[in-house]
Amino acid sequence: MTRMIDQLLDLAHGRLGGGIPLRTAKTNLGKIVTDVAGEARATHPDRPLVVELLGDLDGEWDPDRLAQVVSNLVENALRHGGADGAVRVTVDGNAKAVAMAVHNHGPAVPDELACVIFDPFRRGELDDTTSRRSGLGLGLYIVREIASAHGGTVDIVSNESDGTTFTLKLPRGGKARAVREQGCSSARI
Repeated sequence: MTRMIDQLLDLAHGRLGGGIPLRTAKTNLGKIVTDVAGEARATHPDRPLVVELLGDLDGEWDPDRLAQVVSNLVENALRHGGADGAVRVTVDGNAKAVAMAVHNHGPAVPDELACVIFDPFRRGELDDTTSRRSGLGLGLYIVREIASAHGGTVDIVSNESDGTTFTLKLPRGGKARAVREQGCSSARI
């Protein structure tokens, strides 16, 4: 219940309050990914989860909000990926930015959903374990809003042969973008 309330508050901030608020500090995205992966392994002990950390992964970001992003993307990959396939998280830093890719094998995201997957109240297929949809459909919307608040982006590439990859790109520091990307241009299939 707390998670749903938090997501509704984030929706309100994103839509009405001028964006999701950040509390930035010197942050290492590799540490966040490692911590979230440890939690995910504890809740999904039967699923392989591979983490690869490359380069300098430090930046000026909100560590709590990035943990929210990583958790959402990893949980989605575990939930929607093939039951026996590994989820791979790769974090790679260069001089200007850090990118994190979360990849799973499994059914591709349908084209009609990929164009709106970051919109609020969009949900994927039925949850196999409960025979109902899980969550409010706000997770990827909040991921996009957090990325945007950091001046970054999040994209999806999905097809039957390669699986699905969500890629988060964050500049090492700086001001948030004033303009949000809209429409299907940010979702590449």
